[in-house]
Amino acid sequence: MSSRIRKRPDTFQKQQENEAKKKPVARKAKRIPRTETPARPKTPGASKRKGGPDVNIFNVLNRVGKGTKNIKAFNMLYSIYKDTNLPKLNKTLSSLKNTTLEQFITKQYKILNNNIRRNGIKNTLNLLNLSDIDKLDFCLLIWLDMRHDAKTKTSDSMKDVSFEKFLNSEDSPLKMIIKNPPAFQMTDLMNKMIQFKIISKDLKRPGPSNWERIIKDNLPELFDIKEPNIISSQKVYGFDAENPINISIDSEGSKSAISMLIAINRKVQPNRTTRYPIRSIITIANRVDPGNTMPTGGIQQEWTKLFDNSGNLKSTQIYNVSDCEFNIGDTKLELTSGTKGTFNMTVNGKSIKVGSTAASVRPVNKFNLLPENRGRFPAQNIYKIQKLQKNEARVSKFLGDFMQILTVCSEPQSGKVTAFGTVDGVAAGMYTFISKRLMNREPRLFIDMYIDKGNVINVYGFSHYLNTRRNANQSVVNTYRGNNGNMKNNANSNRSRTVSVNSVSNGNRTISGNSGNSTNTNMVQPLRKKQKPANNTLSVASAIRNNKNKNDNNEVTSRNKNAIAKMRTLNPKFNMGTNPKTKKKSFFPFPVRRKVTPAK
Repeated sequence: MSSRIRKRPDTFQKQQENEAKKKPVARKAKRIPRTETPARPKTPGASKRKGGPDVNIFNVLNRVGKGTKNIKAFNMLYSIYKDTNLPKLNKTLSSLKNTTLEQFITKQYKILNNNIRRNGIKNTLNLLNLSDIDKLDFCLLIWLDMRHDAKTKTSDSMKDVSFEKFLNSEDSPLKMIIKNPPAFQMTDLMNKMIQFKIISKDLKRPGPSNWERIIKDNLPELFDIKEPNIISSQKVYGFDAENPINISIDSEGSKSAISMLIAINRKVQPNRTTRYPIRSIITIANRVDPGNTMPTGGIQQEWTKLFDNSGNLKSTQIYNVSDCEFNIGDTKLELTSGTKGTFNMTVNGKSIKVGSTAASVRPVNKFNLLPENRGRFPAQNIYKIQKLQKNEARVSKFLGDFMQILTVCSEPQSGKVTAFGTVDGVAAGMYTFISKRLMNREPRLFIDMYIDKGNVINVYGFSHYLNTRRNANQSVVNTYRGNNGNMKNNANSNRSRTVSVNSVSNGNRTISGNSGNSTNTNMVQPLRKKQKPANNTLSVASAIRNNKNKNDNNEVTSRNKNAIAKMRTLNPKFNMGTNPKTKKKSFFPFPVRRKVTPAK
């Protein structure tokens, strides 16, 4: 008898298995390593405006620039944009009020263009008839300048180059400036520098660590010029607002003494307008210097006014945007304004990259050569290419200062006096050499001496302002002299007073006042009786912004309690928008690129 086999009933588990077979299995996605994820390209200069799309600042600059008449003036404005810290620039432009970016840039251009001053189509200077002695001393100063730049870089090959090798070597950077240097012989300037220990007797190296300071202290003996007036950056003097002095600021110490002097010597007119008897002038030579954003009284100060996003735009500077053409002996130097914030420089017809330094040059190998040059050079020639690049960078760095000096000597504003301002001892010596030796005129020079808390400035060429008693609060005596590098000032006083300052030359420099006869000469604006040097000094930023004090002398003394309340230590940190939130943000937008660190 056949038995009936009962079919096993389907279970829920069986149903799930059948459905799973019909449904395709999803593949597990392959995890891509983080390093393989392509980064989203970031457009330089893009700023996200509130309530709007990303805006490329430089695209807007390019559009606005096409409609401007003065291309050189607009190129100057463009270069300021390029040098500005980008996060700070984006933050400022994203908060514009009641205006578009195009309107903002157009207004900036018109303001800057109104402040253009010129002395013809080009700034020209022709100093052709140089003797062999002049050329040798010129070469000596170039050597000192390049040794100054190499002294802190242990890897720099210029660090151990003697003057003789610098003069005669075929691969010397000097040959890029002077093709045929004269034969070596001892000159009076060399002997004087040996006597002051600025250079060694064998001319193999500069002197001790303070040799640059010794140059600043002994310019009259080195170059046969008149003595300086010694003034304070914290005082007001008798400069004439009707005939203002333009200062081209090359560099300053950390206390920004020259910028402070400009800011504090402003004069408020009865109609409440402000006049500056001494003011900063910005030329294209200033803009190609690798340290161009350092001086507080130049582009730093200008940025705070020309980029005021509240709508109160104005310019605090005057500009000279003319091209430059200078002939010094057999050397021809040209500097021209380009496009998109660029400038072009040539030496004897050969193009030199502007704004570079020897430290910025990458090591050369077969991988970073230009594509068309790869494989063309044997391995042993890579060193020669690197040497050439280093030399071009050194020449570019030297010309950053030298072109400013020559521009000042060419009088960039017609009918106005232009002076040179610096903290750099070699630059001060080079300017004095060009002015006195080659042009036979007294230098017009403001030197930040970087002593007495950064307030002391040596002034050459303006004694007709500084040796006149202008008001009851000003006391002026003639300048000091010392022997063998000992710098002393003696001023009459009823009480004994001695103020020690930083060492120079052989380490002795004092400013003293004793009862009795006064010897030698002077300190303009000496300290009052019982007055000690103030620990706090008025900052440049506050001097620029504070127009409430309408006293004629604007003096800051230790006995003025109201002034002390407004004082703060001047220690500018220029990395705006880059410091952590826990730190106080800088007043200025540019990164610090200090060119000189004076010996303390």
